[in-house]
Amino acid sequence: DKTVRLKLGGARLGSDGGEYGPSREMSSNEEVMEWYQTDGSDSSRDEMVELLRGFIPNVNPVRIISNSCATLNTPTRQAYIGELSEGWGVATGGNGYAAKSSDELGRLAALSLLDKPKFDSEFICGKSVSDVFRPVPMSK
Repeated sequence: DKTVRLKLGGARLGSDGGEYGPSREMSSNEEVMEWYQTDGSDSSRDEMVELLRGFIPNVNPVRIISNSCATLNTPTRQAYIGELSEGWGVATGGNGYAAKSSDELGRLAALSLLDKPKFDSEFICGKSVSDVFRPVPMSK
């Protein structure tokens, strides 16, 4: 369509002036679905436009589109990748890093189900990936 598009995301400042974006904990599927039906946060959008203008001072976007986004944070701050039971696996909990790591997380998820010995033999910072990304059972 002969257009140039630039995607920015990850607001640095929260609505209260704190770091890491206007965040709130969502505790139900309904809250998440409602959020995804919005255009996101005005303050995050404005911050991203300001950031863009900092990189390219005289830029004059023809159109600015804003969208909502959500991040799943796990208690360990690591993604959960592994087999839950025979033939059933999980790859979840990007903790805000999944967009830049999605190829590798997908590769590890596939290895965890398709080639368990290779998955178990890979290491991250001296720890086996099986230990680093082990899914944690929820307590009832």
